[in-house]
Amino acid sequence: MEARHNKQVQMLLVLVRSLRRVELCRRDFVVLLGTQVPLSEEHQASLQREGLLLRPAPPLIPGVPTADKLHVWTLTNYTQCVVLDADLMFLKPIDDLFDSS
Repeated sequence: MEARHNKQVQMLLVLVRSLRRVELCRRDFVVLLGTQVPLSEEHQASLQREGLLLRPAPPLIPGVPTADKLHVWTLTNYTQCVVLDADLMFLKPIDDLFDSS
């Protein structure tokens, strides 16, 4: 499991670094961490060093990890959220996703 987490953490770091290179303003990056298979302290520390905010996401439907994305609705201190998977990379700003007009 450690090797799988290593790959996922690396993909997440590529995502956030690519997004920070092209975004026009700084945003919070919140990572919803599934609690069934805990992420090592080392991996958590590497994500936090990049400024990512880690939030636990207990399973909503056991055995269906994609349902855990629904935890985004618990992030009530934000007025807008965009859910991104770790296998993305950005080449252009995504600020239009947050355009409220």
